Amino acid sequence: MNPDTTLRSTSHPRLGFRPDGAPGARTFASVRDLYQHNETFRGYFLPAQQLAEEDLASPSEPLLLAACWVATGEERFAQAALKALETVELKPTAQSDYYSPVWEFALAYDWLFNHPDLTEARKRAVEKKIADVLESELNDCD
Repeated sequence: MNPDTTLRSTSHPRLGFRPDGAPGARTFASVRDLYQHNETFRGYFLPAQQLAEEDLASPSEPLLLAACWVATGEERFAQAALKALETVELKPTAQSDYYSPVWEFALAYDWLFNHPDLTEARKRAVEKKIADVLESELNDCD
């Protein structure tokens, strides 16, 4: 058994969620169902949603926006997350006042991977942005 091929998933999402229809796994559909039918979950999620709604005008938090899209299914959050992935400057930790948010970009990208507005060209641009910062981060570790 080769771990490089047997553990690697070719479908998305890969991180935190599994594709709809995956057995025994948390999917977007299951989270959206929880959001719609579970008042306690909605109550816990409401502060995040309020923050995301404030970020819609000038998107800067792709993961927050992507999480709101996952939970609510509202397209406005997906569009803002996609815009943030493309427009927000992603700096390595060495060039920032704090740790790089590269992991947030990668997670948001994974969750939005199958969104119809994330074209191949847009995917390649976001992947390059993430890869460039990851290369810098890993070089700093060396």
